[in-house]
Amino acid sequence: MDIRNKRKREKFEKYKKYKAKMIEYNLPLKGITLKQFIRPLLRRILKIQRVLKGQTVEFLNGEIPKTERPIVFAVSHIGKYDFEIVNEFIKEHFHVIASDFMNMSGNINGLFMELNGVIFMDIDSKEDRENSRKMMLKVLEQGDNMMIFPEGTWNLSENEIIRDIHFGAADVALAKNAVIVPIAIEQYGKRFVINVGEMYNPNENLCTYENKDYCELDDKNDIERKIKLDIKVEATQYLRDRLATLKFEIWENEGVDCRTSIPYDYWNKFIKERCEEWPGYSMDEQIRNGCFPPKKREYHEMLEQMSIMHIYEKNEFLF
Repeated sequence: MDIRNKRKREKFEKYKKYKAKMIEYNLPLKGITLKQFIRPLLRRILKIQRVLKGQTVEFLNGEIPKTERPIVFAVSHIGKYDFEIVNEFIKEHFHVIASDFMNMSGNINGLFMELNGVIFMDIDSKEDRENSRKMMLKVLEQGDNMMIFPEGTWNLSENEIIRDIHFGAADVALAKNAVIVPIAIEQYGKRFVINVGEMYNPNENLCTYENKDYCELDDKNDIERKIKLDIKVEATQYLRDRLATLKFEIWENEGVDCRTSIPYDYWNKFIKERCEEWPGYSMDEQIRNGCFPPKKREYHEMLEQMSIMHIYEKNEFLF
């Protein structure tokens, strides 16, 4: 580890301790009013940056209904520019959850996110993941909004419309009776298409159990903890389905391409283009930050084992 990375790591550890202290002493977030005040300026900067880069944005639907409740913006994730593009068009202020402190610290991207409002999370630390969740709850408690990319990392899959998603977006919305606004984004070179779904409250749209809201269920009670997990799983699947529908609507609107017009190495070029947009991004983040349910993890482990197996007469049927 070079000196620069060592300093970043030390800074990240200090930041995590700061979060832990805020949780321990139940301290409020500071600076939300100032961040809300400068939001129009930040949005203008994003627009200027986009125009200078030659990027354009189209909308299938870009309307976000007014509400008095805090909002959780749940956004699909295709590449580096998702945050900037979606951020530009959302008028409401929000904090964003991010897991790439090491790539952001000490550069203009990190400074912008700090001015906007960001909660950096250490994906490898169970304690910090829980503290980050509690920080998101603080944001919603104080009447601000959250932006979450529930896939956890860029969707570089060959065939999944929306990757499996983490519980976070549904969990914090359920816990604070917030509404969720699902947003799908797709990128075609420098052209971006955004499709905004209908706002909904998971506490109202999904089934209830034992006449108790999600936040009223006791984690110390085995039965209620299981019920709480069931609600969270159902809400998360519901959100994933909504995001997939929004993204499929973008694809439908784009029309059909002839198979022969798609280059043989299209997917490899797609991966290369995404990674070149963000040199600090590592493909390892697809595993570290992504959501892998047990069955999917078992499947990938099986593929890994098969890749090193020696094929002979008794096991060739597996291949």
